[in-house]
Amino acid sequence: MRAAPSVWAVAVLTVLTGAVSACAGAGAGAGAGAGAGAAKSPPVAPPSAPPSAAAPGAYKLVAPATLPGGYSASKAPVVHAGSTSVMPPGFSTFDGNVIAPYTKGDHDFLSVSGSWGTIADPATEAAKVSATALDARATWAQPLAAFDAKDPHDSEGRLSCGVTDTDTNMLPVCIWANHSTVGSVSFTLWLDGMDPSITMAQAAERTRAIRDAMTISR
Repeated sequence: MRAAPSVWAVAVLTVLTGAVSACAGAGAGAGAGAGAGAAKSPPVAPPSAPPSAAAPGAYKLVAPATLPGGYSASKAPVVHAGSTSVMPPGFSTFDGNVIAPYTKGDHDFLSVSGSWGTIADPATEAAKVSATALDARATWAQPLAAFDAKDPHDSEGRLSCGVTDTDTNMLPVCIWANHSTVGSVSFTLWLDGMDPSITMAQAAERTRAIRDAMTISR
């Protein structure tokens, strides 16, 4: 299996909260020995607040022993500290990188590569990573297509998935980016001529769950 493309990233979460208060009114009617009061309005539940665009530097990535979907780490993750001398394009700080392989059973594999730091524009960073995701041997059998990131930490998060093709195999790949992290997930190989093991929508759904399981506050 080809190694997943290495990437870098950034961010912070500012959670928006809202409150709605219910008010009650009462009125008195004038008359000889009679009055009436208004009934209280039922309480109104506050609307759930969407995630905001995250501020830089609030989150990082870890490689847990297990991932959603029944995957277990097949070996220890490779973790690198960040660097001030080698700064990826688009980053104002580069704080770390992790590469971690996982398996489920005998034939289901995935590899996650991700980085964290400080980045101003997730959309631009996602485009840069996508442009460098292929090595010289590969082409896009299915070009990267955008999916709803559904990022609980960042309303400006990005997610795209596609299928790379080499001479001997095809590899579903998803790439995410937000203000805190940038990462890629490479899924199980299958041979030319065989149906994909997962659809791109399924790959996107798994990537969201993997991203969220690996993201922690700093």
